[in-house]
Order: sequence, then structure tokens, then C-alpha cells
Amino acid sequence: MPGHARRLIGKWSALGLYWIVQALVVFVIVILWRSQGQSVNAGAPAGRFDLDEILDFATDPQYVFDVAIALVVASALQGLFLLPVRRPSAAAARGSSLWLSLAIAGALIALMVGAVVLAVADAAWLVLGDDVYEGPWVTVWLVVMGVSWLVFTPLLIRFCRARPRETLLSRLASRLFLGTIIETAAIIPLDVMIRRKTDCYCLQGTYWALSLCGAVGLFIAGPAVFLPILAKRRRRWHHGRCEVCAYDMTGCIDADRCPECGTGWRKAKDH
Repeated sequence: MPGHARRLIGKWSALGLYWIVQALVVFVIVILWRSQGQSVNAGAPAGRFDLDEILDFATDPQYVFDVAIALVVASALQGLFLLPVRRPSAAAARGSSLWLSLAIAGALIALMVGAVVLAVADAAWLVLGDDVYEGPWVTVWLVVMGVSWLVFTPLLIRFCRARPRETLLSRLASRLFLGTIIETAAIIPLDVMIRRKTDCYCLQGTYWALSLCGAVGLFIAGPAVFLPILAKRRRRWHHGRCEVCAYDMTGCIDADRCPECGTGWRKAKDH
């Protein structure tokens, strides 16, 4: 078998293995999270799990079907997010696929904003009482997330300059992943206070805020791991080429600028 074919099979095998592991991890985490919420509502201390409840969730056909659909949708969105880096490309070659990735990133930011809104609502509930959750607050919450997506997506497109796609999306994915960790750590103390006050924890904002942070974190974890590796692969592929237009510089390796696009290619290459 040719070396190129072996590398191609190895790449798709690694990607397929990751998605299988991701599916199993998500399946187990969601079971534990839902069973934990149900146990807390029943009066059990936080951190304890009921094995019977876990088995009930794991063997419930409707639950398995719902999680499978969610995983298919999440995997498809991950594929679209990674679509611009399916092969090494010049930094200037952006196109609609990169805009789609940034739109997905904007949606993830909107979900994180929604988690913050839920946490703030619960903090107000602790102080003011049940009046906070009266009225069309769910509609307001959805509108806030929609507006956030409409605001952040153009900002991402506007401020993402012409850089290598792998590097650009790698930094974006790593910052999103770090953001979910920081946001989760900030919500947990409030969540502990909420658990002590309510008998119906699953309806509280912090429960859903942590769920959203976990969903965003699990979604972006794969790209945050893979994209730095792809960025290194791109640098190897671009050795001796202009970083902006991919012009072959092997015939003028000592030139200060690329003769094709006029970019100071040495500086870009060193960067």
C-alpha cells in the first residue's frame, strides 16, 4: 500500500476513534449528570450516585435515541467547524467555509452568554425570591442568546485577520475551551448555594448553566486538541512557501518579499 494511502487511512482512523471515544464519554457524562440531578431533587447529597438510576437511564431506549441524535448533530457541527483545515492552504484563502466555522464559534459564545444569564438570574433569585422567574423570562433568555450570536459572529469575521486557518481556529478553540473552564468554576459556588435552598434543582438556572458550559466544553475539546497538531502539519507543508499565497520560494529563498503577493515572507515564515 502506498505511503500516502497509509497516512490517509491512519488519519481517518484516528479521527473515527476520537469520535467514538467522544460519544462514549458524552453518553456516560450525561447519564451521571442527569442521575445526579434526579438524586439531588430526591434529597440525596450532591456527589452521590444511585446505580439503579444510572442503569435505568443507560437502558432507556428514548434516552439512548435522544443522546444519539445530539451526538450526530454535534459531530456534524464539529466537522463543519474543522472543514476549512481539511488540507493545508494559504492564509489568504479564506472563503465561506471559514465564515461558517466562525458562525459556529459565535453560536458557542452565545450559549456561554446564555449560561451567564441563567447564573445571574439564579443569583437574583437567591436575593429576591421567586418573582425573578415570573413572566416571559425564557423568551428573554432565548432573545439574549440570539442577539449575542448576531453580534459576536460578525465581530469574529471582522477581527479574524488573514492568518493561517489552522492557527486562527486553534487559538479560537483554545480560548473557547478555557472560557468554559473559567465560567464553570465561577458558577459552581453559586450552584452549591442553590442546591442548599431548593427542592427542585433541575429547574434552576445554575443546573442548565453548567449543562451549557459542559456541552460547549465537550464540543470544543476535540478541535482544541486537533488544531494545534494540524497547525504544525501546515507549517511543515509550507516550508519554503509564502505563508500568505503559498508561492514556492525555493528559487528565491533569500528574497525579502514574496514576488507573487509582495508580502514580507521571511517574517511570516519565522512567525
